[in-house]
Amino acid sequence: MNHLWRVEFGTVQEVADAVNSQGSTKLAYTTYLTVMRNLAKRGMLDQRKTTTKRHQFVVVVDEVSYKSSVLKALYRDYCDNDPTMLKKYLEL
Repeated sequence: MNHLWRVEFGTVQEVADAVNSQGSTKLAYTTYLTVMRNLAKRGMLDQRKTTTKRHQFVVVVDEVSYKSSVLKALYRDYCDNDPTMLKKYLEL
């Protein structure tokens, strides 16, 4: 998602190439396709048909909105909306 949030849309191959070039572990095209299809089912990406056989995906949920909702859910579920509890967890 980090790559797609930067570029806003891309094919599975473009995402695979970009992510695989950043790390030491290389994942297969089909792994990226599966993950991206699952993200589309969850409403984070939109799968678009192209004139070729390539699968193209477009970002539906922006990075700030997604991360904000995750943090709010963590705060609600793990801290019971209590700022003192959150502070306790954050003190490392």
